[in-house]
Amino acid sequence: MKKAFILKGRKNFQGLFTKGKRFSGTAVLIIVGKGTSISKEIETGRKPDERETTGTRIGISIGKKFGNAVERNRAKRIIRAIMRDLIPDMRKGNHVIIRPGPVFKQYVFSEAKGEL
Repeated sequence: MKKAFILKGRKNFQGLFTKGKRFSGTAVLIIVGKGTSISKEIETGRKPDERETTGTRIGISIGKKFGNAVERNRAKRIIRAIMRDLIPDMRKGNHVIIRPGPVFKQYVFSEAKGEL
């Protein structure tokens, strides 16, 4: 997943956790909300890049209860690979947080893609 599509910042995550709409599956919780942040590049008058034209940002939130670092990083890699294919089909201007549950560890790539 390109850096232009990564959701960062504590305020962005907290805002989505409190005001976003939640969708839960068997192994994943997805929180979706409207993106409200304006990037500094637009304010400075520079040519907009991919981030401003799409406006879609994805964040991944995995706690330590999920497993050790190897399991958490593997889950993040799988989610990023899946989202790389799904971003062009998503509605522009949304911010999304993905929280995999403990069942996600047992999924292979095709099952995880179906879940998301």
